Amino acid sequence: SFVDLVKFINELNIKVDFVTDKEFSEKVTLFLKDPILKNEITGIVTELDANKKFKIVSNILMDSNFSTSYLSQLGFNWPMIDKEYITKYIRYFEQINFFKF
Repeated sequence: SFVDLVKFINELNIKVDFVTDKEFSEKVTLFLKDPILKNEITGIVTELDANKKFKIVSNILMDSNFSTSYLSQLGFNWPMIDKEYITKYIRYFEQINFFKF
């Protein structure tokens, strides 16, 4: 679950907090006013509405059964996403300085 993911990321000494929409909006506003911090959130700015809330609404039902079956027939099986898998991704992003902690 998402809560389990956040707990695990926190175990990796990466602090993730749940915030209200208002707190999020205030933080985004603070970042946008600072020329250095502004660059840190450029990837999400286009996804925000005028109130600085995410405007992504998805009613798409995900179903990868066909792709998974086809790839399996070709001998490719995607690994299960577990703590080790997530840790490798996070460590990679740290190595390329994508995350700045």
